[in-house]
Amino acid sequence: MSDMEITIKLPSDLVERAQEAGVDIERQAASLVSLIEEQIKRQQAAKRLLEIADQLSALPDEVKPTSEDVETARREFWNDVKEK
Repeated sequence: MSDMEITIKLPSDLVERAQEAGVDIERQAASLVSLIEEQIKRQQAAKRLLEIADQLSALPDEVKPTSEDVETARREFWNDVKEK
């Protein structure tokens, strides 16, 4: 796939404030790419969460995790992430 060139129309007051602050708008491509990458990650995470929710809903009641089980797993996950 090839690169894509885009043109963005910005409000004039934003451009003026950026110029006054010394922000070079034309050099913000890397920031925009990072923003798009983060949005992709959030969308993928949301999709994965919905898939997990569907899988949990499909389980027989006797093996479904309780809300406490889910909360414990969530805490353990985030504790592991923080430790890394």
